[in-house]
Amino acid sequence: MADVALKSASVPGDHEGIHYVAVGPTKVGFFSVKRGFFKNSLDELLVQHSRSDVQTMEIESGVMPAAHFVFRDGTHYVLKCARINLGKLKEVRELLVTQ
Repeated sequence: MADVALKSASVPGDHEGIHYVAVGPTKVGFFSVKRGFFKNSLDELLVQHSRSDVQTMEIESGVMPAAHFVFRDGTHYVLKCARINLGKLKEVRELLVTQ
């Protein structure tokens, strides 16, 4: 497979707001989140990719860590993560790197 140029960093579906990442056996989905009074819930599927198309997933450190999802077609998503959710984000990374 030829090397594909990395595209400019973006967010899934150009959605402004909170995202949720779901990792299934064959797909990775990015969802918008509907804010609720007591708890949040998934809203709509913004984008999905084949799990085998994940090239890398990195987490930057910092007060508001950034997660970089890079796919074989050059798609590059950057999502900010609240520190309180960092453990869950690391679980997502483990799922994606142990395919």
